[in-house]
Amino acid sequence: MRKKIHAETRERAWVGPGYPFGVNKLTPETVSARFARERQTKQDATIEVDIICNDPSMEDESAVRNYYHLRELPEFEVSTHHQLTVAKLADRLTTSSDFLHYIGHISEDGIRCADGYLDVRTLSEVNITTFLLNACSSYEQGAALIERGARSGVATLSRVGNELATNIGQSFVRLLSTGFSVRNALTVIHRHSLAGYRYIALGDGKVSLCQSMSGLVHCLHVEQARSGKFYVDVEMYLSDRFQFSPIVELSAENRPRYYALLAEIPTFELSAAELNGFFDEEPMPVEINGDLHWSDEISAKDVAKLL
Repeated sequence: MRKKIHAETRERAWVGPGYPFGVNKLTPETVSARFARERQTKQDATIEVDIICNDPSMEDESAVRNYYHLRELPEFEVSTHHQLTVAKLADRLTTSSDFLHYIGHISEDGIRCADGYLDVRTLSEVNITTFLLNACSSYEQGAALIERGARSGVATLSRVGNELATNIGQSFVRLLSTGFSVRNALTVIHRHSLAGYRYIALGDGKVSLCQSMSGLVHCLHVEQARSGKFYVDVEMYLSDRFQFSPIVELSAENRPRYYALLAEIPTFELSAAELNGFFDEEPMPVEINGDLHWSDEISAKDVAKLL
């Protein structure tokens, strides 16, 4: 049986100088902004997403726009832009948007555009809520976005290859679009990709684009059990919807059980039919032999082949 994952804390953040390894780089300003803003739900609102691809060799990553349309709610308004100029990228950064996903290259001069480089530090403010700067060594530009008004985002601490960047970018967007916060999405990625530690969460990592279908987000860990059944561990994550750990109901075994969200949940032993029923509840990440899969793309039969 898989050894359960234990940690002293489910989420970790760092306030201060330096580059924390595998930890949310938090700033007091973004936390203050969280408490100052009026609480609102995105469940019935349109979520505005800008995908900017300034590198033709990374066009595959722009296909992440499809992940935003796997659910009826919330409604995503996704705009894809290619080879933006400095002026047009500056306009995108200063125009209201819930999430900006940049795909391309970044250097000491700034973010590469079709006609040069845009250094975010030359802007007085930005009007995006969350971002992913999927480019080599994008930390400084990401930190500048946070300093100029973005609430949360993800940047890189070193060089990343195109294939790695594409895979992590797709996984991150899939997690965000199912309700994971920025910090928790990156936590899942870190666990499944050693190179994922080149990515860091900046600002208020509790920010999420939307709620999950059930109001909670969780990751499943599946292993083969005896008699053709499956061992399933459920790892749940707290969202900014809850100030304290709630009591949650899980009906994985066709009978409801109640747990404190941050308490240790016992391992379930499920039949193939029960596992398929769990998968059908909502899209969720599924860990099988250390690899990340999605519940709406596999079945118990597929899991058995992978184990």
